[in-house]
Amino acid sequence: MSVSIVPFRPDHAAAWAALNEAWLAEGGFAVEGKDRKVIDDPQGAILDLGGQIFMAERDGIAIGCCALMAMDDGGYEVAKMTVSPAARGLGI
Repeated sequence: MSVSIVPFRPDHAAAWAALNEAWLAEGGFAVEGKDRKVIDDPQGAILDLGGQIFMAERDGIAIGCCALMAMDDGGYEVAKMTVSPAARGLGI
């Protein structure tokens, strides 16, 4: 098993959305407007504002994600961090 942490690319968009929507549903949370904005537009809501998104890939398949959202004070907030249930326990 080879896992790589890579910067978000446009071809990650579907996996980004699926991972985050699944995490919210698993936790019994509704997808709120603020979630929808970040899930539907990671480029505009995170990357264009100075943040970063990292995807965990195993054999080329996205199995996890984590965003660092730029804050007004110059720091970052960890957001949208999840790993698919099948990949949990692998140390990602």
